[in-house]
Amino acid sequence: MRNVYRGILILTLLLSLPVVSYAQAYSGTYKKSELLPVRVDNRYQISVTAIIPGSEILTIRDKILLKSDYSFDYLSNSFSLSESLAYSIFDTIRIEYEAIFTSLTREYKKRAKIFHYTSRGRHNQGF
Repeated sequence: MRNVYRGILILTLLLSLPVVSYAQAYSGTYKKSELLPVRVDNRYQISVTAIIPGSEILTIRDKILLKSDYSFDYLSNSFSLSESLAYSIFDTIRIEYEAIFTSLTREYKKRAKIFHYTSRGRHNQGF
């Protein structure tokens, strides 16, 4: 009898969870998951350049973190954990998110033309 009540309670809890749905499915998106060790400086960088805001799910020790447990900077694709959150330096953060396919790289370097001078004059050897 006790198991029946436990099953009904679990079913009721599952049915009361909010359902997240997207108005439009984007064909140019993909899901990604990363494991990051906890750092002393509390600053974490993800590897993707175009994350969809609000799609991230952070987990520590199989516990899904609330939005108040971390702050995410979508411009730099980095996040930090809240100071009030209890975690250990030996923990691992799992982050799952949805990203947009882009051909952008994280960093573009300034390039300059290189000229080579010889006895015959200046020769172009650059980009």
